[in-house]
Amino acid sequence: MSTEGKVTPLVEVRGIGVRFGGLQALDDVSFDVRPGEFVSVIGPNGAGKSTLFNVISGVQRPTSGSVLIDGRPIRRYRPDLVHARGVGRTFQVARPVGSLTVRDNVLLGAGGRRLHGVLSSLRPRGRDKTLQHRVDDLLELAGLTAVAHRPAAEISPGDLRRMEIARALGDEPRLVLLDEPAAGVGSDGLTPLAELLGRISDRGVAVLLVEHYVGLALSLSDRAVVLNRGRLLALGEPDEIRANQAVIDAYLGTKRSRGTVVVPPATGTEEER
Repeated sequence: MSTEGKVTPLVEVRGIGVRFGGLQALDDVSFDVRPGEFVSVIGPNGAGKSTLFNVISGVQRPTSGSVLIDGRPIRRYRPDLVHARGVGRTFQVARPVGSLTVRDNVLLGAGGRRLHGVLSSLRPRGRDKTLQHRVDDLLELAGLTAVAHRPAAEISPGDLRRMEIARALGDEPRLVLLDEPAAGVGSDGLTPLAELLGRISDRGVAVLLVEHYVGLALSLSDRAVVLNRGRLLALGEPDEIRANQAVIDAYLGTKRSRGTVVVPPATGTEEER
């Protein structure tokens, strides 16, 4: 069969299983992310979403299966090694350096793999014009130019989440893993967040998103992965996911309005381990 027109996946997740003692957190999960693609991972609390992110980003070694980047398997699961292969990440709980400005937080991300110190590195980096232009661009991308010189500890939750994303983009990853970026931002913060996520995708950066706001996730996605109790329940385009009866029964609920699945509001944070 001809392979003409096929796109080589950027990341392939092959048969991933993770066991913590007697708990099977993930069981034979497989999917891929193509260059520039926006893929969401959704599912109820305890489905294994954060564990999956930890495996892909090198934090957690799987019990079985493998993750491939550019067709080559990850052999040593370490965040720095995975990052060096073009994978960035944010976390469910924001991790700013609160005493630094928004700009300097993003500058830390732009320092990337060459960053050996934190505060000591900022001064020489401030003279690096290439880095400065990159930081300016990221601040504008994230809608943070107006608060760039404020301490990160003083900005709004929505601004903080967008700053974390800008920082994760600082080292120009080819794939960015976003772990519940809408958590805590409030309804007024969802629109600027959604706009930022769309702009990332428009730039050709692949996005893998874990998000409890299912409507937001599906509105942005090319495809979605649905997990339930550690297993892959469904994989497909958003309309396929919305119409999938197994997904409706397990996660989205059974109520319908004019043929559209009514998504229940998300509550709480995910505890998977």
